[in-house]
Parts: sequence; C-alpha cells; structure tokens
Amino acid sequence: MINPLADLAEIAESQIGHHEDGDSNTGSQIVAYQKATKLGAPASVRDGYPWCCAFVVWCIEQFLKTHPGVLSFPPSLRPTMASVAEFVSWAKETNQYIFYKKDVPQPVELQAGDIVAFQFPTGHHIGIVTGRTFSGPQQLGFPTVEGNTSGPRNADGSQRDGGEVAAKMRGFLNVVAFIRLSVEAQAA
Repeated sequence: MINPLADLAEIAESQIGHHEDGDSNTGSQIVAYQKATKLGAPASVRDGYPWCCAFVVWCIEQFLKTHPGVLSFPPSLRPTMASVAEFVSWAKETNQYIFYKKDVPQPVELQAGDIVAFQFPTGHHIGIVTGRTFSGPQQLGFPTVEGNTSGPRNADGSQRDGGEVAAKMRGFLNVVAFIRLSVEAQAA
C-alpha cells in the first residue's frame, strides 16, 4: 500500500537547515511558517513566537496544495494553530487517528508523515516522523524533522526552542501522542 503521507515527511525534510535570523523566533522562512497559522506573521521582528507547531502546520498546508482531496478533512478545516496542545485537540475534534499512550506500553508501527507531540520539562513540542519503524517504549527510537529545535548550528541548545529545522532521532520517553492524518479511502 502506498503511503501518501510520506510526501508530508519529504516536505518537512526539504526545510532542514532553515534557521532563525538574529532575534529569537524570527527570520524570513520562520515568518513563512508563522503565516500558515491563525496568529499569522509577527507584527515586528521582535514579536516572534515559538514556531515548532507553525512549522508542522506549514508543512500540512504545502501538502494540501500538492495533494488536494487526499486528506479526509476539507481545506477549510486544516490545522491553523500555533500551539501543540491546540493541535492535539484539533486532531481529536476532526477524528484524526491518534495512537500511542505513554502509560500503556505497546508496540507502535510508525510511518513517514505521522506527527508526534512531545512534552519536555520545558514545555510542549511537535514534529513530523520521517521514517517507518516498528518500535516500542523500551526500544531505541524514530526519525523526525522538527522546527524550532536544536541541530548542527546549536547542538547543545533547546530541544523545543532551538531555532532551526533539524532532523532528529527521538525516543518514546517524552511522547504525548502520535497522530496520523486521516486519508480518504481512494487515496489509500
């Protein structure tokens, strides 16, 4: 079976290396991500806001432009939030497939294009799974691309507010939920 959501992962991967310019949470590509949310772009470069969720929302927006009708929700209901908690709520309200609960150890079959929400000691974070893996809480991890995380430019920086789009290898410890966007039956 072909996984159309693998293209969502490819969109995310195409953004690796974009980073903030100067002030925290600002920069030309970061503003483009932020414009995809209901908050829009900041009023000034000093008003930037954390953009990990904006990055995921922007990737979904790009996916919808190139894959109209593939996802089960109409474009008018696409996610536009800038908050991870709101994104998870949107997923529940629009009946996206949410799987994995931290308190119930279970094997997880991930695929490229799944979305992962985290809870770190410093706050929520979100990213896009880029590889298929069969794993569980006791096993190693899974590959992601995340916005506003640490990467080669700031390897010791914040995992949830690090200033760049980077590829990561994540474990299950801080996962709150995995979300698989619902695909129309004919696209499956």
